[in-house]
Amino acid sequence: MLRQTRVASWSMLVLLLTGIFHLVRGAPLDAVLFFGMGVALALDARFGARLAAPDVPTLPSRTWPGVVVAVLIGLLLGFASRRGLAAHLVIPAIGVATLALGWGQRDSAGVTPRQRLLRLSRWVVVALVLCLWELVNYLIQRVTGRDFAHPAMSDLMDPLLDVRPLRAGLVTLWLLGGIALLRLGRGSHRD
Repeated sequence: MLRQTRVASWSMLVLLLTGIFHLVRGAPLDAVLFFGMGVALALDARFGARLAAPDVPTLPSRTWPGVVVAVLIGLLLGFASRRGLAAHLVIPAIGVATLALGWGQRDSAGVTPRQRLLRLSRWVVVALVLCLWELVNYLIQRVTGRDFAHPAMSDLMDPLLDVRPLRAGLVTLWLLGGIALLRLGRGSHRD
């Protein structure tokens, strides 16, 4: 229990710092999202099971329904306007669905918190490297004024996302990665 509280505390600190960074960078909506997640983690750490909804949906035991949904959403977002109505409706809906599925997940039988942490640690390392890349390149761009001498990952991905079939594939991979994270977090290892 103490270890979970420590992890929640670090997570809240990271979310708070990220929110402050986004305020300084001039992205208040992003800041509100990060602060909101920090508050949600704080409430969850404080009240825990009392906040959990009793009828939280669970992931299917099989992977293929998620793959089908990921491909369909990938095609929808890949071939729709990049900043159009579909993107503005579907992307937040994905976030809400992910929170609903992930927040209330119970561990599979026999999975210890240490095993779950080890499974997720690979994803954490990748996420930290990408976040540090973004932060360092953002700071270098601000100091030097040379945006494309030190491109952030978002700058490198932008041209790829303009190609509709490639965008469909990247969105599908993004969603499949999210499904894998949800399944690893739960400790599921079935197909």
